[in-house]
Amino acid sequence: MKTKLRKTSQMRMKKYIEYLANPNKKQTSIEFAKSLGYKGKDPDRQLQYFRNEKGFWDKVWDRFINHYLQGELPEVNTALIDKAKTGDTKAIEMIYKVAEKIKDKMDITSGGEPIEFIVKKLK
Repeated sequence: MKTKLRKTSQMRMKKYIEYLANPNKKQTSIEFAKSLGYKGKDPDRQLQYFRNEKGFWDKVWDRFINHYLQGELPEVNTALIDKAKTGDTKAIEMIYKVAEKIKDKMDITSGGEPIEFIVKKLK
């Protein structure tokens, strides 16, 4: 469902995205809806329109990853490595999966072809 939102609604949606992305919520969704000025029997129902907007949940996820999770990754990685060093097989498996993701990203930049082949093509 794609609709043109008014400026007020756009601002409310932006605040709602921030609210949902924040892992340290201090309000219930009903309290949050009321803080945005929504009233009536079911203020959360007003927020449902935002939740149904195309791409809404992608925006929430992007905000969570880029603003909240990114700052925690160094501590998370350190804890994961410490756990793996104790012999925790799940932690060891996760480290190898993360390392494989990094390797996959590196391969994408070369198109999966060996670097020597690309260098020869350039000459």
